[in-house]
Amino acid sequence: MNLLIGNWSPEKGRKGLSIYEYNWSNGEISFIKNIESDVGISYLVVSSSKEVFYATNETDTVENGIFYNQILTFNCNESISVLNRVSSLGPNPTWICEDDKGKYILVSHHGGFSHTCTVAKNINGRLEEKLIYDEPHVILIKLNSDGSCCEATDAFLPKTNKPNASGLMSRTHSINKAIGKNIFFVCDKGLDAIFSISIDYKNNKIIELDKISVGINESPRYGVVHPDKPIVYVNMEGSTNIYALNYDSKGHMSINQCLDICSDKNTNIMPSDIIFNNSHDYIYVGLRGIKSIAIIRLDNAGLMHLVKLVENPDGNPNQLRFSPDGKYLFVTNIFEGKITRFTVKDNYDLVYDGIVAEDNCPASMLFI
Repeated sequence: MNLLIGNWSPEKGRKGLSIYEYNWSNGEISFIKNIESDVGISYLVVSSSKEVFYATNETDTVENGIFYNQILTFNCNESISVLNRVSSLGPNPTWICEDDKGKYILVSHHGGFSHTCTVAKNINGRLEEKLIYDEPHVILIKLNSDGSCCEATDAFLPKTNKPNASGLMSRTHSINKAIGKNIFFVCDKGLDAIFSISIDYKNNKIIELDKISVGINESPRYGVVHPDKPIVYVNMEGSTNIYALNYDSKGHMSINQCLDICSDKNTNIMPSDIIFNNSHDYIYVGLRGIKSIAIIRLDNAGLMHLVKLVENPDGNPNQLRFSPDGKYLFVTNIFEGKITRFTVKDNYDLVYDGIVAEDNCPASMLFI
C-alpha cells in the first residue's frame, strides 16, 4: 500500500505528488519518488471504483492566456501516472466529490484574492468605480468510462438572500455527499453558508435544494456526513464552533447543535480538517494557531461531546487521515513541511509518535 502526499504551495519548487510505501506492521512510511512537480495538490480523493484517483491543482495562475487551475486523474496501478488533465473552470479548485453512480464529479473553488475594477453608473445615475471579484462556481464534470474527466456540463454559483458581510464573493471550500443519496453539501467560506445540492441526471445540471447560514465571518470550511444518521457535521475556519445539521430526504437542513470546541479565544485559531474515526463514533478537528487536535465523542443520537484537545507539537495541522486499519492518525503540517503520526489508543485517544517524514509542503493525503 502507498501513502500519497499532495504538496501545495504558491511557491515554485514546493509542489508535486510524493509517493510513500506504507508499512502495515509498524505504520512507517518510506519515500519512493515525487512526480508532477508543477502541480500544487491541495486535495486528493480516490474514485469509487478504486481504479483512479483525482487531484486538484489549486492555483489561480494565468500565463499567456492559459489557466492553470486543473483537475488531474491518475491511475491507481503501480506506475501512478496521469491519465488526463482538464480545466476546473475556476480559480483555486479545492475539493472533488464523486457521485454514487461514478458518472460525475463536483468541484468546488475557493476563488482568488485579487480584484479588478471598472466604472459603472450607480442607482443615482452617477459614474463610480466598481470592484469586480471572481465568481467561483461549483462545476459538474462528466466522467469517461475509465474514470477520467470528460467535460463540464454545468456551473452553479452559490448566492444568499442577505448582504454578504464576510466577503464579496462565494468561496466554496468543500463538497460532501450523503451516502446512498443524491444530496451533496457545499461549505461556502465567503457567504457564511452551507448549501445542499443534487444532480439532475436527465439534464446534466446542478439543482440547489436548500441553504442555511451560520454566523458572520464563521466561514464554513469542511464537512463530514454521518453514514447512518441524517446529520452533517461542519467546522468553521473563522470560529471554533462545530455545527451538526440535520437534513431530510429532500436535502432541507436545520441546525441541531452548535458546539464550541475551544475556550481559548485566541484570534489566531483557524480550524482546518474534520474527519470521523473508522467506526464513526468520534470526530477529530485540526486546530491551527494552537497546534492541537480536538477529539469529539458522538452519542447514540449523533450529538457531539468534547473529550479533549491533544497537542500536535510539530506544527499547525492541515489534514488528518487515519490509516486503513485505524491504528494510526497521520497529520500534514503544511508550512512546517512535516508529516506527523499518532497511535490510536482505546479506539479514540491519540498518542504522539513523532515525525515520520518531511516533504516540500504537505497538504493532502490519500492511502491507495
